[in-house]
Amino acid sequence: MKAGRFGANAGLASIIGDDDRTILFETRNRPERMICALRIRAAGRLFHGSGWLAGPRLVMTCGHCVFHPAMNGWAEAIEIDPGLSEDLAPFGTVSSTRFSAARQWTRDGDKAFDVGAIHLAEPLGDQLGWFAVEAASDPRALVGRRATISGYPLFDGVYSRQMRHDDTIAGVADGRLFYPIDTDEGQSGSPIWLGDGDVAEPVVIGIHAYEKQQTPPRLGVEANSGTPITLGVLQLIETWKQATA
Repeated sequence: MKAGRFGANAGLASIIGDDDRTILFETRNRPERMICALRIRAAGRLFHGSGWLAGPRLVMTCGHCVFHPAMNGWAEAIEIDPGLSEDLAPFGTVSSTRFSAARQWTRDGDKAFDVGAIHLAEPLGDQLGWFAVEAASDPRALVGRRATISGYPLFDGVYSRQMRHDDTIAGVADGRLFYPIDTDEGQSGSPIWLGDGDVAEPVVIGIHAYEKQQTPPRLGVEANSGTPITLGVLQLIETWKQATA
């Protein structure tokens, strides 16, 4: 796989120590092609995020990519580029105006349920494949496991490079996973899977959502965070998958 790596800390808000992310230039294979750059249009503005295929017509992301006060509620439209690499969209661009999110997010803003879905009109997953998902009955069992995040963060002024990093899960607090995995703005909604970036068939166990400024002090570490796939979240994903079958 062609990739580029860089090492110095660029002062980004969600880089832990040195910047150890890898740029993925070849994105036509699994799982890279199942990871999507999102262009979110709402309230006369353009936002950016990441997502991942979880079924034939289902792209999973975080709740705040589809519903957020800064967007005056629901997004108006989201353009999805699976496997985007620089200016090349090898599988084209699809657009959607149909979204879902956990009630605990839309009603209460509960970060432990910051989970959202984009429903597609066409079965894109039949062409590209989709991620397997696994629920943890107790997310604390994931602490100490190695995990990978891959998505489309802001880098050099653009959101068009898929970037990846892996490290160990450091803790669980307030219903969220915390980890020293480097990310940045635009990577909200990226899949978190167990193992390093070379896992042949990765299984998603969480959704990346927040930067290290929101780490509870009691954890005693700098870390970014995301929503674990609990049994309740898995049930939501299955429900949304059936809704778009």
